[in-house]
Amino acid sequence: MSKNYCRITVKPDAFVVQSPYSDQMVAGLKRIPVKDRSWDEDERAWTIAERHLEDVQELAMNCFENVFLVEGDLTTELHSGRQTRVRRLF
Repeated sequence: MSKNYCRITVKPDAFVVQSPYSDQMVAGLKRIPVKDRSWDEDERAWTIAERHLEDVQELAMNCFENVFLVEGDLTTELHSGRQTRVRRLF
């Protein structure tokens, strides 16, 4: 996978953002109220309250060539709209 990507994984009540470092992305995420975001150093990922999902998707699309939205077994590449389902074997 290219280093110019961002993955947004939807969880119950929040979503997780993982990407290579980007000054523009970090500055945008830090505009979200502190109570609605947290940084996990071990996972190197942001967890953000679900109400900010649309804004973060737009921010990510402005910062990265490839932005993947993962919702359960469905992954959508936001620039193209292409969707892929992942089958779980177990």
